[in-house]
Amino acid sequence: MLDDVADVFDEAIDPRWTAEFFADLRHHLVVALDGTTVVGIASAVHYVHPDKAPELWINEVGVASSHHRLGIGRQIMEVLLAHGRAWLPPGMGAHRDR
Repeated sequence: MLDDVADVFDEAIDPRWTAEFFADLRHHLVVALDGTTVVGIASAVHYVHPDKAPELWINEVGVASSHHRLGIGRQIMEVLLAHGRAWLPPGMGAHRDR
C-alpha cells in the first residue's frame, strides 16, 4: 500500500520501520488514495500509561500539497477518531474533551 506515496511523509519510508509499525496492533494508519497513490495519512497509537486510561494519541496527519483544500485531512481524521472511539472505554469522554 505504501509503494506509491505522494509527499505525505516527512522522510522516505523505511521498509523495516514500516513492517514494525504494522506488526504492532497498537499502531493505526488511515490513508486516503487517489487511484493507487497515497495522498493523505493520519497515524495514531493506542497509548497506555500506568496512571492514565487508554488514549488514542494522534502522531501525524499529512495531505499531499497537490490535494490540499479538498477535505481529505478532515475525512481521514474522522475515520481515525471513529476507529479510536470503537475501542476506547465509555468513560473516555473526559479525555476527548480536553
